Amino acid sequence: MDELFKAVREECTSAEWSQGVQLSRQNAVTLLNESADEIELRVTLKGGLSSAQVTLYPEDEDWSCDCTKQDASMPLVAAAVIALRQAKKEGKDLKENSGSAGHVHYELKRAKHAIALTRSAVVGEITRPIGASLTLMAKSIQSAGQLIITPDDLEVERMTGGRGYEAQNTTQLNRLFKVLEGCEHVYFENQKVNVGRPQCGLRAIIADRGPDYMVTIQKDASIKEVVSGIMLSTDSSVHALIEPGFSPDEIRQLKEGKVYRQQNVSQLVTQLLPKLKKIMPVVVKTNRLPQLSSMPARVQIHTDSESDSLFALATIVYGDPVCARLDGDTLTHIKGALPVRNQEQEQKLKHRLANELSLKPGIRERFTGPEAVEFQEQLESFDSLVVGTAHEKFFRAPMLEPAVDETEGATAFGISFRSRGAKKNGQSISGNVSPEAVVQAWERGETMIGLEGGGFAPIPENWLAEHGRALQDLLVACDDGNKLPKALLPDLSRIYEAMDEVPPMDFQALKVLVENFDGLPSATLPPELQATLRSYQRTGVNWLCFLRDAELGAMLADDMGLGKTLQALTSIRGKTLVVAPTSVLFNWKNEIEKFRPGLKVSLYHGPKRTFEKDADITLTSYALLRIDIEELVQIHFDTIILDESQFIKNPSSQVAQAAFRLQGKFKLTLSGTPVENRLSELWSQFNFINPGLLGGLTDFKKRYAKPLEQGDEVVTRHLQQRIRPFILRRHKRDVAKELPPRTDTVLHCELSEEERVTYDAIRAATQEELLEKLQMGASVMEALEALLRLRQASCHQGLIPGREAKSSSKVSLLIRTLVQALENQHKCLVFSQWTGLLDLVEPELSSLNIQFCRLDGSTRNREDVVASFQSHDGPSIMLLSLKAGGTGLNLTAADQVFLLDPWWNPAVEDQAADRAHRIGQENPVLVHRMVAKDTVEEKILELQEKKRALAEAAIGGAAAAASLSRDDLVSLLS
Repeated sequence: MDELFKAVREECTSAEWSQGVQLSRQNAVTLLNESADEIELRVTLKGGLSSAQVTLYPEDEDWSCDCTKQDASMPLVAAAVIALRQAKKEGKDLKENSGSAGHVHYELKRAKHAIALTRSAVVGEITRPIGASLTLMAKSIQSAGQLIITPDDLEVERMTGGRGYEAQNTTQLNRLFKVLEGCEHVYFENQKVNVGRPQCGLRAIIADRGPDYMVTIQKDASIKEVVSGIMLSTDSSVHALIEPGFSPDEIRQLKEGKVYRQQNVSQLVTQLLPKLKKIMPVVVKTNRLPQLSSMPARVQIHTDSESDSLFALATIVYGDPVCARLDGDTLTHIKGALPVRNQEQEQKLKHRLANELSLKPGIRERFTGPEAVEFQEQLESFDSLVVGTAHEKFFRAPMLEPAVDETEGATAFGISFRSRGAKKNGQSISGNVSPEAVVQAWERGETMIGLEGGGFAPIPENWLAEHGRALQDLLVACDDGNKLPKALLPDLSRIYEAMDEVPPMDFQALKVLVENFDGLPSATLPPELQATLRSYQRTGVNWLCFLRDAELGAMLADDMGLGKTLQALTSIRGKTLVVAPTSVLFNWKNEIEKFRPGLKVSLYHGPKRTFEKDADITLTSYALLRIDIEELVQIHFDTIILDESQFIKNPSSQVAQAAFRLQGKFKLTLSGTPVENRLSELWSQFNFINPGLLGGLTDFKKRYAKPLEQGDEVVTRHLQQRIRPFILRRHKRDVAKELPPRTDTVLHCELSEEERVTYDAIRAATQEELLEKLQMGASVMEALEALLRLRQASCHQGLIPGREAKSSSKVSLLIRTLVQALENQHKCLVFSQWTGLLDLVEPELSSLNIQFCRLDGSTRNREDVVASFQSHDGPSIMLLSLKAGGTGLNLTAADQVFLLDPWWNPAVEDQAADRAHRIGQENPVLVHRMVAKDTVEEKILELQEKKRALAEAAIGGAAAAASLSRDDLVSLLS
C-alpha cells in the first residue's frame, strides 16, 4: 500500500494532491469492493453526486478512474489512496457520510394515452423542479443542504434523458418502472405509492376439484383503474400493464377452469404457478398443494472412473427413497410425495458442494490424481447418498522416497521414486513412479501422484523443495541420447552427494556453447521468415536455437533497438506463449505478422478473453499472467517468451511466482536492462529460464550478491562464468556500426536567489532529524519524502505543495535550449517523472507558439500521438512521462533527448534515451541530463555511476543500478 501511495503522490501535481487531501478529509471516499488484486472506491463530491469510481491495483502499483474529465482524475485517485491508507492505519472502515437528508421527488401523472414523470429536488423547506441535470441542481441548492442522489436516481436520469418524460406504451412504462422500483419518493396524483412488478389485471384461483386441482383466472378486484391504457393502480401501488403471456386458447381454458390431475401436480406447482405469480396475484384455496409434503433436501453423488480420473455427478434430491430431484432450477417429480422446495436449504447444499467437494449440481466433474484422492477422503466425511464404488480405488499410499535406480531403462542420472509398503486392500502393489512424473506433478503444485500399481502417494515436498528444481533441470535437459548439459553439473552433484553416488559426466554436447559462441552450428531459418538478419542477429539466432534444441533457457539482453524481437521470433518453434507489457502487445502482433506471416497469432487479452488452442503464438500481458495463472499453468508450451522481463524482477511478487509456474520446453527472456534495481532480479529471471542454476535466493544473496557488492573479483568471475552460456549481451556501439553516435551531456543550471532560499530551507528543516533517524535504523519512508521535496525544489517551486511559481531556472534553461534546437531543425523528446512538471512546461511552450504533443499515463491514443510526432510535418517537441514513455516506443524522428529530473536508476533514463537512439535513427543523438548545481541532483549522478559499475561487474555490460539502500539515502541527504 505504501508503494502505491508513493506512486500516486509522484504522479500528482501539488494542486492535485491538495485537492485529494481535502476530499479525503471531507469523508468523500467510500469503499465499494476489496480483493487481493484490486480495491474499488467511490469518491463523492460536494452535493452528494457520486462523481467517479477509482480502482486501485496495489500489486501493480497502478490505478484507474472512470472520471470523464482527464484533468480531474488524479485528485480523485489521490483522495482514494489517502483515505484508504489512513483508514487502514487507524483500523477504521470507510463509510459513506450521507450528510443532510435531501431527496429526489418523483410525480407520476396521467396524460393522453401516456404516463408523464416529473422530478423535483426536496432539501429542507426547498422544493425545486429538476431540469436536465441532477448535478447542476445539487450545486444550485447546496447552501440549503446536501441533495442525496442515489444510484437509482442516476439510473432514472440516464433512462429518461434528464428532462420531463412520457411513457406512451407499456414497453416504455415497464422500462421506467424498473428504474423507479428502487426510488423511495414516488407519487401518483399526490399520493405516495409503491412501484410494483408488472401485472396483467387478472388474478388466479387454485382450488380443489375432487382429488384433482382447478386453476381459474378472473379480473383482479383490487385494481382501481387502468390509467391511460398502460398503467394499473390500486390503493397503494402502481403497475405497468402487461399482456398475460398466454395464447388465446390457454386464456380461454384458464377462464373456464383448467384441471390438473394429481399425477400432474408437479407441472402445476413447478411450471404454471411460478408463471402466474410473475404477472398476477394468486389465491390458493386448497390445502393439498406441496406445502403438505415437506421434506429435507439432500445430496446424491454418482461416481465412476476412467484411467486415473474420477468422475462425480452431484444432484440435489428430496425424499428417502428419492421422490424428486432438482434439474437446474426445476423440480422433477419421480415418484411418491411431491416435496415442498426449500430453496434456502438447496442454496446451502450448493455452497457446501462447492466449498467442500468443488461440485456443482447437475455437472459431471472430473478429478485426476491428487485431486481424486482428496475428493475421495472428503467424500467420506460428507453427508450424502453415494451411488457407485469407483471412488474407492483412489486411496492414499505411503509418501514417495527418492532412490538410486540402476535398472535397465532408468534415467541417465539414475534417480527414481517409490512408495515403500504401498498396499491395495491389504495386497502389496508396485509403488514406483518415474522422476519425470514426480517433478511435473510437483511443478504443477500437486501434492500427490498416481502409482503404477494403483493408488496415490504424497510427493516428498521437503526433498523436492531442496532438490526439485535441479532435478527438473536434469529431466528437461536430457535429450534422447541421455546427454546432460555441463551447466547443471553442480545441481547433479548435490543430488548424488545426498545419495553417496558419483554422477555421470558426459557434457561434451555443450562444450562449444561454453567455450565459443562463434562456433555454434548455423541454425535452419524458418522458411516463411520475411527478414534479412544482420550478422550479430544471425549469431544470436544460432545461439537461441542451440539452447532451444537443448531445452535450456536463454536471456537475450542486447541493447534496446538491436532487434531482440526479430531474433526471438526467428528462433521460436511449436506452441508459443509471449508475455509482454500491455502497451507493446499490438507491437508484437504487428512484428509477427510482418516477419513470420505463416504463424497464427492469438491475443489473450480483455474481459472476454479465451485461449485459442490452435494458435501458434499466444500474446498476453503480465497482469493477466498473474490473474489467470491457474488456467495458463495447465497448458504446456513449446516456447515461452517474457518481453521486458524486468517485470519479474521481484521474485516474491505474484507475477514472478506466476511466471515460475508456467510450463514450457524453451524459456526466453528479453530485456535491454536485465538488472534494474538489485542483483536478486538476475536470480529471479534465471529462476524462470533455468530454475536452480543459481541456487536459492537466500543462498544467492549470501554467496554472490553481497561479496560482489563488496568488490570480490573471484566471486564476480565465477558468477559471470556460470551465467555466460545463457545470457547474450551486445552493445549498439559494438555491433550496429551504422548507428550514429550518442552523446551524453549534463546541462547545469544555477538556482535563482528565491529558489536557493527555498531549497536550503527544505534541506535545513529535514536533514538533521532524518539523518539521525536513518542512522538509528528507522524506516526510509520519511527520508524518501524529504528527498522528493529536495528534488522538486531543484526543478520548480510550483511542484512543492502550497507554493506557486510561473517558471524556474531549470525550465527557463530548457526552453532556451529547445529554441536553439528547433532553429537547427532538430526534433526533441522531453522526459520527466512528474506529469506536474510537464504541466508547468506546456504554458511556456504555448506562449512561444511552439507546437508540441504529449504522452503520459492518461494518453489513450498512443499510436496516433507517436505517428503524429514521427511524421515529417508533425510537432517538433514531445513531452513524455518517464513511466509511460520509457518503453515500447520508436521515436527515431527525434535526435535530442532532455531528462528534466535525474533518477538514481540509470536504466530508466537509458530506456528513455533509447526511444530515439535505435535502429532506424540516421542522425547523431544528443542526450541532455538537466541538473541544478549544488543540489541533491548532483549526488544522484554520482550514485548512478556507482550502481552502474555494480551491474557491469555482475553481467558484464547491463546498464542498471542497485536500489536505494539506507547508506545511499544518508549519502544523498548529507
